[in-house]
Amino acid sequence: LRSYFWNEKGEKQLYGDWEWNAQTRQALEFLNKNAGGHQPVALFLSWHAPHDWMAGGVREHKYSAPVEFEKMYDPENITLRKNCEDTKKHRLYYQGHMAMISSLDRDFGLILKKLEEKGIADNSLIIFTSDHGDLLESHNWPFNKGRPEMESIRVPLIMKWTGKLKPRTSNLLVGTLDLMPTILGLLELPVPETCQGLDLAQNITKARDNSVKSVPLFYFAGDWRGVYTHDFTYTFSLEK
Repeated sequence: LRSYFWNEKGEKQLYGDWEWNAQTRQALEFLNKNAGGHQPVALFLSWHAPHDWMAGGVREHKYSAPVEFEKMYDPENITLRKNCEDTKKHRLYYQGHMAMISSLDRDFGLILKKLEEKGIADNSLIIFTSDHGDLLESHNWPFNKGRPEMESIRVPLIMKWTGKLKPRTSNLLVGTLDLMPTILGLLELPVPETCQGLDLAQNITKARDNSVKSVPLFYFAGDWRGVYTHDFTYTFSLEK
């Protein structure tokens, strides 16, 4: 509720609402104004949720989901990861995290519905992904990210493009650096030579799922680097 953005005049402006709900409204306004005409549109929506429901064991109200979504989950009946301590605090943590996900699902559904209303749903490349996972204090790590463990580094990557991409599940390794060149490749747009990532458009459309053997791991604010493969994760410290 205390989240804010900078308007076109460079002024700081409070959302006055749950951040991702307000961002969704802005996205819907953009689509109402620009989508459905003769010119293509590009929309990048960076929702904050699900993120930081709890910091140091204290609920952060500016990030928690609306109450109706928290009521969807009973902390006593939630299954915790096996590598997470089973405490009341952790069960509340999971409840809050899952509530944010459900709230975001609703908002993503509003975007998809708007694309259908504008008549461009079947002619749009729709991608859902994330910049990191959430440890939820697995491995006794007190923060939600910044670690090489699977819970932190693995993220969702869902793509939908009716008539262009066949519905299927893929185990293709795709790293963050690969996203931009791959999206350009799918749209048949030129990929700048300065891109460090790979254009995996052909790998996706032709189901070459085993063509990438490894992706680099890095945390810009951390002291480690690594490599992720189908079978192993290798990391090392930058500290001498």
